[in-house]
Amino acid sequence: MSGIKTYGETYSDGLAVFAAAHNGDGMSNDFSNKVINWLRVSEFPTLNVNLIPGTTISCVSGGNVGEQNAGLIRQAVEEYTAKEAKSAIAAVVRADKASNKVEVEAKIKIAEGGSYRVAAWLLEDGIYDNTQKNYLGLEGDFYTHNNVLRQSSASLAFGDKLGDSLPAGSTEDYSCSFTLSSEKMDNCRVVIMVTAPEGGVFAVDNVVMCPLNDKAGFEYK
Repeated sequence: MSGIKTYGETYSDGLAVFAAAHNGDGMSNDFSNKVINWLRVSEFPTLNVNLIPGTTISCVSGGNVGEQNAGLIRQAVEEYTAKEAKSAIAAVVRADKASNKVEVEAKIKIAEGGSYRVAAWLLEDGIYDNTQKNYLGLEGDFYTHNNVLRQSSASLAFGDKLGDSLPAGSTEDYSCSFTLSSEKMDNCRVVIMVTAPEGGVFAVDNVVMCPLNDKAGFEYK
């Protein structure tokens, strides 16, 4: 948590999007468990990269953990963003407190023909929970949790099928909705991700983060 917080304070280029799948506390849910099982996570905390099972970032537990872990995260970000994405995502997210609905509409441009999957994740910030005790000996606020995965539009951790043989240059539409109590909407945002085959699994090819009642333009990164 301290590494991710320091990373966000240090880098503002939007190359990294964080989501936290919790286990064994009040923030865990069926979908976070699907993500954890897919990634074969057996110890916590584990920081995974691009939903690739077994691909993790090392964690420093002594010294200035925030600064050191932020540096390790940045090394991985630069490595994985060195090559261009094969897809681009534009999205609009609308929230209606009267109906407790969050509507997501996205357009996905395919730069390289192939198979793709898609998912939208609803994340919540500012959740107070003091049941985690893995912060002992560290300074900082480890009671307030951000980037918490609350809901997903997909039945699988790596997304539902967008298409098996999508041609280069095509644009695909995607939409979904979430039901969310109005008092939580101010602390939530949506992440839309596209996954593509990599090393025998579907891994994140591109991702955008969009606040509620906002939009994100096409980005290849």
